[in-house]
Amino acid sequence: MTDAIRPATIAGIKSLARELKSQLSIRHSLALDKASQQAGYENFNHARRTLSQSHSLIATNDRRRAFREANTTQWADIVRRENPNLAETQIWRSLPKIAQALRPFMGNNSNHTFLPTRGGVDLNDVQISHEPECLNLIPGDHVDYVVRPKSLIMETFDKRPGESFLLLELADLEHSGVYDYLLDDDDDDEARRRHENRRREELVNLDGFYIERRHWDEHSYIDEYGDEIDLPDTAKLTVRWLNGKILIVAKGSIWNSITATYDGRHERFSASQLRKAIGDLINELA
Repeated sequence: MTDAIRPATIAGIKSLARELKSQLSIRHSLALDKASQQAGYENFNHARRTLSQSHSLIATNDRRRAFREANTTQWADIVRRENPNLAETQIWRSLPKIAQALRPFMGNNSNHTFLPTRGGVDLNDVQISHEPECLNLIPGDHVDYVVRPKSLIMETFDKRPGESFLLLELADLEHSGVYDYLLDDDDDDEARRRHENRRREELVNLDGFYIERRHWDEHSYIDEYGDEIDLPDTAKLTVRWLNGKILIVAKGSIWNSITATYDGRHERFSASQLRKAIGDLINELA
């Protein structure tokens, strides 16, 4: 079904437009607009302007070219080592195997990780979490992300392994309960609905015990005896992602080189759709 297709390139939009024109018997210009809207743009001119600017940035900004080439070469070496047969698709579902598969891609300024909703970070490590069925994704010494993986999918491009990617699909994670007291006087349930619809929770982790995020800014908390205690050096700022998808690519990859991809669009794609979108980008830029 064409309504499930979300192209990420001009070539993909034009291809979808040809299908829509044939299916709906509409003008080519209208088909281009419809295909662009399906990709998340206002119309074809908006899509062409946005994507052309992004591609121009890659083509003309050579200051980082040396880094990109070195980084994607490093990434390709990891992919070949972990996937010597360059199988197109690999899937892991058990927590230890997911952690084991992710670990070689962590640190050394090698990856960039696109988070659910929008934005991204570089990850340095992955560990089994103190929370059941969860992982800790670690970008820095005192910050981590708690996620409950459903599966990890690696898509490999045999001709361009440096553009290969990992898609971590998350299962639902329950709220911690730390903020539930704020809902006690919520007579019309509006605050509760907002709370339950949030995609993430920010907390302070005191060696496995969570308290409100505001204590991170205050550098202290109130203990059970009512005494103010300074946060220990082991305290961490923890973000619990309650659902979504996390995309991990080489830092110098095409996907990470396009500013528009920071809008969280990877969440709208399956692994196979992402593979097609990145494949289209590779072909366009070639």
